[in-house]
Amino acid sequence: MNNSDLTQQFVSLANQAAGLQGQGKLDAAVACYRQALALVPGHPVVLSNLGNALRRRGEYAEALRCQQQAVQIDAHNGWFLANLALAQRSAGQPWLTTLAALRDEPLVEPEIRMWAALNLDQPEKAFAFRPKNLNVMDYADLRALYRPADLAARLGRLPSLGGTMPHRTARPLIYAGGDGVYAARFAQGLITSALTKSPGCDVHIHLMNPGAFKPEEAFADFPAERLTWSIEDMGDCDKILYSSRRTLRLAQIQHQVERVIMLIDTDSMVNGDLAAALPAAFDVVLNDRSDEVFAHQMAGGGFIAVAPSGRDFADFLAAYILHFEEAGQPRWFDDQLNMVAAKVWFQKNVPGFSIMPAPPHMMDWTGTHRPESLIWHAKGNLK
Repeated sequence: MNNSDLTQQFVSLANQAAGLQGQGKLDAAVACYRQALALVPGHPVVLSNLGNALRRRGEYAEALRCQQQAVQIDAHNGWFLANLALAQRSAGQPWLTTLAALRDEPLVEPEIRMWAALNLDQPEKAFAFRPKNLNVMDYADLRALYRPADLAARLGRLPSLGGTMPHRTARPLIYAGGDGVYAARFAQGLITSALTKSPGCDVHIHLMNPGAFKPEEAFADFPAERLTWSIEDMGDCDKILYSSRRTLRLAQIQHQVERVIMLIDTDSMVNGDLAAALPAAFDVVLNDRSDEVFAHQMAGGGFIAVAPSGRDFADFLAAYILHFEEAGQPRWFDDQLNMVAAKVWFQKNVPGFSIMPAPPHMMDWTGTHRPESLIWHAKGNLK
């Protein structure tokens, strides 16, 4: 085999392994990574990816060795350092020293340094890094967003809503929002699964720029007492606004219905009773992804549950988004960085406020198809 063929085969195996790992097929991914390393021994990226897959399989000792080898090859690579820290934590070894080195490494991406600072319980440092593509406020400035008196009026200035709005009852509400393209493709499947698998819940679908999709026709066969829907014509906009607008409307609806709301995406399926899986008492439940490296993915991924007592949290998220939107900086939110900021700030500044992590079996956001998962992601061909 000549060098060109070897390189092509190596790249193919490495890419195949990464794809399998993204789908949660860890056994197949590990086998592909090992084949790739047999062709190019000591390749640091493949070593680190193999280490991540092994860590998720619970093989902590070998995962740690892989990450240590990758860092030995490139001691300034943020991914390698972050993955080493996670491997150390999983193996029961000290990991704070690695996090501190990562936080202080100037060559590392700001998002990864932010993640390290947050895990070191240093939010003041974390929110000072200002990642280029993400909206970040200084930690001290977050206080100005808490309980803003004019929030209701600012929400009222958003584009008007059409459709039907949820009723005020004691039943939990599954709230899903998305742009018209995905709504047309996924909403009926989501509604069917939610009404069937969560019989004690109602469903509200929020559609942004629905285009030719006609919800009054598409949803006509569903029970009107359990399904409500709203539409919002935003006009031409960058699609990054859809996720943040969904969160803004969450705050608006929370004020109207004052009941537990569980926020997911229209490109999701419900695989079990969501209300039964929630903690017995909470203000907010977040999908905590703290084992992922990017800080803005720590508490995102599309699931948040807010009780009436957690309305201040939903308002805080809305104020955070509006702060940048009104300043003409509506870059990437995707329900992630703003949730991280709110989570960290609330836990330190609002006494008695309960922010709980979503139970591990509740979310399967990477297409791993674990039978016990209650929410499955359906983007592309992952479901």
